[in-house]
Amino acid sequence: FEDSEGTLFQNIQQKIQQENFIKIGSYSQLSSINSSSAYPLQGTYVIVRDLSAAAQPNHSPIGSQTAPFTGRLYGLGKSLTGLTIQRSTQSNVGLFAAIKDATIDNFSIISSEKGITGKTIVGSLAGRILGNSKISNFSFSGLVKADSKSSDDAEVGYQIGGFAGRVSGKVSLINIRSAGAVIGTDNIGGLIGRAYSGVSLLGGYSTSRVSGENDVGGLVGRGIDIELRNSIAQNVITGHDKLGGIIGSLIQGSLFNCSWLGEVNGIQEVGGTVGWLSQSRIVNSFVSGQTSYIKGSSNIGGLVGYALNKSIIQDSYTRQVKVEGDNHVGGLIGLVTKNTRIKNSYANSQILPTPRAKKQAAGTANQKLNFGGIVGKLDSSVQLENSFYNNDLLTAVQNANIILTENKNQKNTSVSSLLGRKTSELKQLTTFKDWDFENVWDIQNNGYPFLKQNN
Repeated sequence: FEDSEGTLFQNIQQKIQQENFIKIGSYSQLSSINSSSAYPLQGTYVIVRDLSAAAQPNHSPIGSQTAPFTGRLYGLGKSLTGLTIQRSTQSNVGLFAAIKDATIDNFSIISSEKGITGKTIVGSLAGRILGNSKISNFSFSGLVKADSKSSDDAEVGYQIGGFAGRVSGKVSLINIRSAGAVIGTDNIGGLIGRAYSGVSLLGGYSTSRVSGENDVGGLVGRGIDIELRNSIAQNVITGHDKLGGIIGSLIQGSLFNCSWLGEVNGIQEVGGTVGWLSQSRIVNSFVSGQTSYIKGSSNIGGLVGYALNKSIIQDSYTRQVKVEGDNHVGGLIGLVTKNTRIKNSYANSQILPTPRAKKQAAGTANQKLNFGGIVGKLDSSVQLENSFYNNDLLTAVQNANIILTENKNQKNTSVSSLLGRKTSELKQLTTFKDWDFENVWDIQNNGYPFLKQNN
C-alpha cells in the first residue's frame, strides 16, 4: 500500500485514521461518490471488504467528463463483482465516467454475464482517464463492448477497452490486467481502446479476446506518443485493418520487453506485435509459440504488418510462428518503407502463401508477389543490419515458385547480405556476430537465441 509519493506504510489502519480515509464497505457507498456530500469526487477512499453490484441491474457511471473523479481509492486487494452497465446510447461508460489526476491502487472488477455496454469511450474502471493519474495493480474479468444495435450511428463502438476506453496525458499505469472479451469497431484494445500524449504502461497483461474493425490490439487499439514496457498479451484478435498482438497501430511510441502469443486474423496491416508502426521503436520484444498464427491479405508480418517513417526494430525476434497472407508477407515485417531500420533481429517464422497467392504464382504474375524471410517488401531507404531468417521454414513459398524478396533484391547490399540460415545455424553463437550476448541476448543448450530480460 503506497501513497502518491510511493511511501510504504506498514500500519494501514493507522494511516487510514491519520488521513481520515472514507471507508467503503458496500456497493451502495461506492456508488454514492458524487451523489452525496459525504462522498465527494476529490475524496480519499479505502475499500474495506469485497463488494457486490449484483443487485443493481444498470450501474450509473460515477462522475462525468466535466466532473471526473479526482481523489484516491485504495482497494487493499478487494474486488467489485457482478457489475452490469447497459448504456448503449451513452459515452464515457465504466465504473467511473472519467478519472483525472487521481490515484487508484490494488482493486479488481468482475462484470456480470451481461457485462459493460456503452456507445463510445467504454472501459471497466473508467470510460476515460487523463491528467496525471496513477493507477496500479488493477484487474478486470468479464465483457466490455459497444452495442451493435446502435451501429447505424457513425460514432458507435469507438475506443473500447477492457480497462479504459481512452487514456491521455502523463498517466502512469502499472500492473494492469484483463481477461474475458472486448468488442467494438475502431480503437479496440484488451486494456485500452486509445492511448496518447505521454501514457506509460508497465506490466500490462491481457488474455481477453478482442474483436473490432480497425486499430485493434491485444493491449491497446491505437497509441500515439505512448510507452509500453514489460507487457504481455496472450489472446485472439480479429478485425479488418491495423491489427496487432500488442497494439493495433503505434505512432511516435515505444515497445520495450513486450511479447505476444496467440492468433491475429485480419485483412491489411496485421502483425504479431503491431499492425501499423510509424516513427516508433520495438526493442527487446518477441512473438513465439507453435500455436501463434498471423493471417491476413496484405502487409502481414510475424512482428509488424507495416513499418515506416524511421521506425526501429532492434533486438527482437519471432519463433515457431505461422505467417500467412496473399502478398507483402514477411517473417518479421510485411511491408517496410521510409528509412525504417531493422537491427540484430531474427525471424524463425513459417511463411505460408494463401491459396489465392499460390494460384497467382502459378501464372505470369508471380514476380508481383512479395514474400520474404525477414520482410515481404521494402524500398531502398530501409536499413537491414545483422539480421537473419530461417530458410528451412520457407518451403511453402519455394514450392509455390515465389521468388523470395531477399533473392529479388541482390542489388540492395543490405538485403542480399541477409542470407537465410539453416535451423542448425540459428542455434550457433557464431552466427550472431556483434550481437550483445553479455547484456541483451543469451543462447543455451543448442537452442535459439532468447532475450535475457524476457526469459
